Amino acid sequence: MINLRILRNERGLSQRALGNIFSESQAKINYYEKCIHSPKMDLVKRIADYFDVSVDYLVGRTEIRKMAVPVRAFELDETEEALINAVRGLSKTQRLHVLMIVNSIANKNE
Repeated sequence: MINLRILRNERGLSQRALGNIFSESQAKINYYEKCIHSPKMDLVKRIADYFDVSVDYLVGRTEIRKMAVPVRAFELDETEEALINAVRGLSKTQRLHVLMIVNSIANKNE
């Protein structure tokens, strides 16, 4: 977790203090900061939530601390969800056929 040390220092926390928050030893926090060991994903998510950053930022995949727009910035109605779930089970060719049909219907309504 490449950015863990930066985040911890910004909050003025020692490794021991951060470890106490998450029921981890100071040594484990040190290992996580040095990327010697990786914690389980559940702990990574909890740490990211604690510091209010994305998991990608925490592990060094991006320099952007938090996504500007939440992943679920909109809600789907029941029909839209049913369509998405139905399409997920199709092959790529079948999905292309569905897309052509949907585009054809949309173009007729213009």
